[in-house]
Amino acid sequence: MLIIPLFVTAPHVLLDSETPDGILIQPPAIHDPLGEGFILIILDGVGENWMLDEENMPLLNERRESGATLHLRTGPLTLSATCVSEIMNGVPNSPSDGLRNFNLEHPGGDDAWTLAAEEGVSSTNSPYNVGLVGSYVFGNMYGDMENLDFTDTFLGHADYYQGDEDTADVLYQWFENDSYNVVGAHFSGPDKVGHRWGTTGEKYAEKITHIDGLIDEVLDAVPENWTIIVTADHGMTKLGTHGSSQDVTREVAALVWGPQIIPGSHSEAHQRDIPALTIAVLDIPFPVQLHGQIPLDILDISAIERNELEEWNWQAAYERQIFLQSIDRPAAKDISPDIIEWEKIPIDAEFTRFIDLLISASTWSLLAAAAILLVGMGFPKNIEERRVTSIFITVLTMMILSHAFIGYVTVLPRLIGAFSSIWIVWWTLNNHRKNSNKEDKIGNWINSMPDWWPWLAAALVLSFGSIRLWFTLIPLTWIIINQRFGNNKFQNNNEKIALSVLGFISLLGIIGVHERLVGEHWVLHLVQLGWPENSTNLLFSILILSITGPMYKYLSNEKEFRKEGIFTSIWLLLILFVNWLEISSIDILALLTILFIGLLGLLQRTNVFSNHQLNIKLPKELDIIALGGFLVLTWGAWSASITLLIISSIDVLMRTQWKWITLEKYNLTNPKPFIAAAVLPLVMWILWWTMLGQVNGLEAWALPHPRELDPGRIIVKGGYVGARDNPPTEWMTLLIALPLLLSSTAIVSKLRQRNLSLRPYALALSLQLVGCFATLAFAPPFPRLVFSLTWNIVFSIFQILAVLLSLSLESLYKKINQMNIKIVISD
Repeated sequence: MLIIPLFVTAPHVLLDSETPDGILIQPPAIHDPLGEGFILIILDGVGENWMLDEENMPLLNERRESGATLHLRTGPLTLSATCVSEIMNGVPNSPSDGLRNFNLEHPGGDDAWTLAAEEGVSSTNSPYNVGLVGSYVFGNMYGDMENLDFTDTFLGHADYYQGDEDTADVLYQWFENDSYNVVGAHFSGPDKVGHRWGTTGEKYAEKITHIDGLIDEVLDAVPENWTIIVTADHGMTKLGTHGSSQDVTREVAALVWGPQIIPGSHSEAHQRDIPALTIAVLDIPFPVQLHGQIPLDILDISAIERNELEEWNWQAAYERQIFLQSIDRPAAKDISPDIIEWEKIPIDAEFTRFIDLLISASTWSLLAAAAILLVGMGFPKNIEERRVTSIFITVLTMMILSHAFIGYVTVLPRLIGAFSSIWIVWWTLNNHRKNSNKEDKIGNWINSMPDWWPWLAAALVLSFGSIRLWFTLIPLTWIIINQRFGNNKFQNNNEKIALSVLGFISLLGIIGVHERLVGEHWVLHLVQLGWPENSTNLLFSILILSITGPMYKYLSNEKEFRKEGIFTSIWLLLILFVNWLEISSIDILALLTILFIGLLGLLQRTNVFSNHQLNIKLPKELDIIALGGFLVLTWGAWSASITLLIISSIDVLMRTQWKWITLEKYNLTNPKPFIAAAVLPLVMWILWWTMLGQVNGLEAWALPHPRELDPGRIIVKGGYVGARDNPPTEWMTLLIALPLLLSSTAIVSKLRQRNLSLRPYALALSLQLVGCFATLAFAPPFPRLVFSLTWNIVFSIFQILAVLLSLSLESLYKKINQMNIKIVISD
């Protein structure tokens, strides 16, 4: 069921789309260049709310009345590379471009920069010399082109000022020497400061003040009669994140000056209209692959020339639609080259192939037939079995159609995903059984169904591509609170504390993530407080780490929790101190210490040595303690505390409240233990992920957020550890992702340690992969859905890796223990 969609549909949807490269529309004869030179300045991470703020950027705003202001909206992918790409070439991003942010190449074909440099597909006898200066984003797209000079001033992710100063110095030198008359400059400092400290503190405001002054000096040095555009690639949230399609990240501005720009004019536009304006300014051929509209409202030109430019622009747009039709992609078919109708041209449109729809239908049909035949042990035999089968097929059809018609009823898949998540957790983990004498009509109707109906229901839920896992926290919270206070006479202290801790955490996960509704993401603020950047954060971090050590050890090892708890807290506080120092050499020493303690903990589990052999009594679970330190260093104190408390609470509850999952035998007529074993790790993982601030809750009208798993929220501060001055991208990726993988592995390993089989969980993740790949067929017209499904696939694979790592460690432990037994026997 995975093979065909994986190798046919997924490449079609996730790889680059075809573009009409090499097709050019010559400029009208009446038109001339709109200046003697051109410069495009891109400020990374400076949204419209900052760029047009007269208090924060007074120098730039003083110049606004002498130029034009474009109020722009970016595409749905607000990553640096994807936005810069659309600014430069005007080719709509493929949905998968968001996965290649650090190595996004040129889409091919011609754009304003390659045409001006006489580089690429077409030769234009260009009068221009082109120079680009800035970060690796420019370099990935244009660095290998011979006729286009690129100067790299990117000094690393921790360079907040020097790279921007160097970029300005290069520009001064170019202006002084008349080196180039078409220039692009990318200032990446604001984005880095935003990632490191967020946009609400003094650091970002100071950087904005610095970039305002720097750009003001650059603009003073620009030769006369040049056309100037100062814009931004994307905005940033208060916590310094971007990548998703939040309004604050999509709303940017462009300030335009030039000899034929109307002073004080304003206009609404798309970010891809910037390259269309660039083409018009330079008076070079219009590439048909450029999907943009010249903002004519800001140009000081005659009515005749304005009409000529619009007809020229429309001819390119028309030819683009003809190309899209030729490759069977959705296009405006009822348009004419002689009648300009911009409203008929879709801003963003992808295509759905019939073969992919056929593959999707076949995959779902195969999944449905396999499920019915396997759990029903053949074709339905009686009216109850036929009823269940009919309901199963009907619901499956509704789920498929909800994605097929997502363009008409956007919220339907989200609502189905939310309801499904609530049901499966409520039914599986709520082990409370009603008194049979008080069954209602619905209960009687359900009891009349074959005992195997939950297998089919679970298959539907777990294979639904738009499942909303966050909603599993709602029934989980109710179940935990009910267990804590409903039967507390038979609970020991460990059990009461574990239920209280997990209940508080899950309740916070329910109420603290609704940024769209209340304006604040409270859990993200707690994550941010876990970084010792100021006295308040430091005190908060010290407090929660001091509590976490004893609490974690009390739940894990009640008999010796005092000494081991104090040791754990001291260890976590020492790592917090290292994080507070922000010295790379000490970071490396701390990482090596964490590695040593972690390996010692793994050896401890294999019984290779005992405390008596070392003449020292080591705390138990040193590997988990080491993981806590690693998280303090890379994800902050709050993230470390939450991880340790969730792991220790799982340990207690798997020995008490949830022990039935491992004791009861599952079979065709008793599916609950198996389904619970599949769902419980998923619920624990999403609870942990939510408490790292990585889940969007509800949006307007209390509807589920379009994307639950959102890479735009991943906090990258930890990537600077060990290389505070200049962290390589690979190092940052490692230090951000490795703690997540190890934490996920620790959670499933704890469940496995308490005899929970991981096979049901692996099956649930596999079903999720099948559902996501099958749903991709409906996704191309909807970038949000493609992005959502892609990241669901990535996160499912990520969790499967955690399961495999856990099982590999378990197998290694067993082999080493068997070797130890053989050695003891031989001795």
